Amino acid sequence: MRFTGSIEAKLDAKGRVFFPSDFRRKLAEPDTTLVLKRDIYQPCLVIYPYSVWEAEVETLRQRLNRWDARQAMLFRQFLADVEVFTLDTSGRFLVPRRLLQACSIDHTVRFIGVDDRVELWGAEQAAQAFLQPDDFAAAMEQLMGQTFYSLSIFTPLCAMYHIPVLLQPSVVGLDVKPDGTYVDVTFGGGGHSREILRHLGPDGHLYSFDQDADAESNIPQGDERFTFVRSNFRYLTNWMRYYGVEHVDGLIADLGVSSHHFDAEERGFSFRFDAPLDMRMNGRAGMTAADLVNNYAEERLADVLFLYGELKNSRRLAAAIAKARNARKLESIDDLLQVVKPLMPRDREKKDLARVFQALRIEVNHEMDALQEMLQATLRVIRPGGRLVVLTYHSLEDRMVKNFIRAGRVDGKVEQDFYGRRLTPWRAVNNKVILPSEKEQAENPRSRSAKLRIAEKLPQAE
Repeated sequence: MRFTGSIEAKLDAKGRVFFPSDFRRKLAEPDTTLVLKRDIYQPCLVIYPYSVWEAEVETLRQRLNRWDARQAMLFRQFLADVEVFTLDTSGRFLVPRRLLQACSIDHTVRFIGVDDRVELWGAEQAAQAFLQPDDFAAAMEQLMGQTFYSLSIFTPLCAMYHIPVLLQPSVVGLDVKPDGTYVDVTFGGGGHSREILRHLGPDGHLYSFDQDADAESNIPQGDERFTFVRSNFRYLTNWMRYYGVEHVDGLIADLGVSSHHFDAEERGFSFRFDAPLDMRMNGRAGMTAADLVNNYAEERLADVLFLYGELKNSRRLAAAIAKARNARKLESIDDLLQVVKPLMPRDREKKDLARVFQALRIEVNHEMDALQEMLQATLRVIRPGGRLVVLTYHSLEDRMVKNFIRAGRVDGKVEQDFYGRRLTPWRAVNNKVILPSEKEQAENPRSRSAKLRIAEKLPQAE
C-alpha cells in the first residue's frame, strides 16, 4: 500500500478525527488495525497499518544490540506511547490528549501520506514537513542526479486531488497572453491554474480563489506570478480592488465539485458513505446540511429540493424528512438515506439521491447566489477583448451561464437600443457548447456532464 497526498481535518470535542477516506480505501481488509505513536525526530504523530508496524519493530529487533545502552534506550523510546486502535463505524479514531499536547496539536490537523504510513501534524506545524522551494530542487537533484522543476512536483498532486476537465480547450479558450493578468476562481486541485502559469511569461500574473482549506495543500510554492485568495469567488470585485487590479485579461471558472470532495467521505458530499451531514465547501464556517434538514420549515425544504434538485416528489420528500426529524435529529448521511430511499423508484434511486444531495449542497453553499454575483462582477473586472471561460455540470448553472453570455443577465432577458439592436456585453466564442471527448469521458467518468462555454468581452460593454 502507498499513502500519498495531504488532507486537512478537524478534531471533535472528544478528540476524535475522521481518517481520510482516500487513505482508508488503501488499507487491506485484514489490516484494518492501526498503530499511532509519536515520531522520535519530528513534532508529529505517525499512523502505521499494523503489518507495517510489526515489520518495523522486527527490523529494529534484529539489528538491536541489547548490551548497548544507547540502542536499548532508542528501542525503548520507539515503543513508548504507542496506541493500537481500529476505526469506528464512521471511520473515526481517538487521538489521546497526551499525544496531542506532546506535538502541540490543536483542533485542526493535517494528514500527510508518506509511502507506507501516514503522518498527523498540527495545521500550524505542517509547514515543517516540507522543504522550501529553493531547497526542494537541490535536494531532488542530490537524490536523483538531475534538475527538477516546480511544475513536475505539483502535477501528480493535482491529479490525485482532482483531474481537471477539458483542460486544454479551457486554457486555449482563455487565450492566455504571456504578460496578461488572469483569474481562476475555482482553484481546487490547481490543474487549470498550473496550465495557465505554464503559458504566462515573467510579467504575467494569476490570482486563484478557493474557500476550501484542503485546496491550500495544492498551492504552487515560490512562484511570484501566483497569488492565492482564500475566499469565495462571489467576492471577486472586492479582492481585485484589494490587490489594486482594475481589469484582468481573462477569468476561468470550473463549477464542478472536485473528485476530492466526493471521495472524502468525512465531508459528507456523497451518499456512497456514511458520515456527518456536512457538505460545506468552506468547512471553517457556515450552515451544514444537517442544520438545513433539521431546521428548515417543511415548505422551504420542499422548495430547495424542487428548485435545486428538480425533484417532482419534493413535497413528499420534505414531509418525510420533517416527520422523521420530530422523532430524532438527522445527523448522518445514513439517517437521511433511511428517510428518503423508500420514496424513490428502484430504477431511479441513484439518480434521485444524487439530485437530493445536489440540492442540499447548493443550498448549504449558496452556490447559485455566489455564481450570479461572480458573473455580474466579470462585467466590471474583465477588460474589453478579455475572455470568460466557464465549465458547468448541471442544468441550473449551465442555464444561468448561457443566459449571461447571451444577454449579460442571468435571467436571459435581452435589452435592445432605440433601433431594436441587441445590447449584449459578450460575444460567444464557441457557438456550440464544447463537450469532453469520448476518450476523456472514458478516462474520467466524472467529466461526462461537463459543458464548456467561452465568451469574449465586447468593446462597447466597457
